[in-house]
Amino acid sequence: MIKNKKRFLIKLIFVIIWLGVIFFFSNADANQTKNHSFGVTKTLVTQIIKITNNIHITNIEINDSNINNIIDHIHPYIRKLAHFTEYFILAILVLLMIKETNLNYYYAFTILFCIFMAILDETHQLFIDGRVGSIIDILIDTSGSLLYLLINKIYHLILNK
Repeated sequence: MIKNKKRFLIKLIFVIIWLGVIFFFSNADANQTKNHSFGVTKTLVTQIIKITNNIHITNIEINDSNINNIIDHIHPYIRKLAHFTEYFILAILVLLMIKETNLNYYYAFTILFCIFMAILDETHQLFIDGRVGSIIDILIDTSGSLLYLLINKIYHLILNK
């Protein structure tokens, strides 16, 4: 059933580590996760403003008022993008692991596994102070996984022509 046990185990370890990262982030209470994502967003916004100012695309003064105003508008989207990205990466790792087996339907297995983990992750958040489980987040997580699988499938179709 497993083609190369050593390669399979290494890839399994990466999947487990990545699931640990996902559950580490979802285990933080509402204040911790908000502060963490706000800090990441602030760093990104500040760096993007510096770059776009330097190449004369924008001329935005870098101060707390301007940065906080921008963050207020984009922060919810950044948080959803993080969900999307977590599961995009999970799909990469799971697909690589599954391809080390003799299973036939590895795309189906990968998406089902990612959907199951998204449901488990959102259910887990129901038990964390200030957090909620969200069907929208499950759909966003699933979309990240599906996008990777679609890209992978198209790549292999083009490669095999």
